Amino acid sequence: DRVPRSLLDLTPTLSALAGAPVPAAMDGWDMSRLLRTGARTSRGPVFLFYNQWLNAMRSDRWKLHNRYGNNTRTYMPQLFDVHVDPREAFNLAEYRPALVAQLLPQLEAVRASVNAEAAERAAGAAA
Repeated sequence: DRVPRSLLDLTPTLSALAGAPVPAAMDGWDMSRLLRTGARTSRGPVFLFYNQWLNAMRSDRWKLHNRYGNNTRTYMPQLFDVHVDPREAFNLAEYRPALVAQLLPQLEAVRASVNAEAAERAAGAAA
């Protein structure tokens, strides 16, 4: 199974395996079916942080980097086919602009949501 997974998938998966309800608003996906039967289990994109910044996403075979925060010196965006190029040595962004245009709004939407949630928490902590 080459579907990207996340450590966030552990809690929902272990909860399902134990027969316990998955906590509401839990990030991550239940992968218990994969563990029980070996059946392929689909999963949405995995979003990747560097320090506190959401900088990349993995969707199926594609990994898109788009720097944000303090490190904006590298050419961005970067797109890699991690099935063929697991070391992420060959940037395909200029050769696959339609795919970048498809993935980038997903990354930006999650980034905006994460930033809004962080601002809410900071405002609540300051009150």
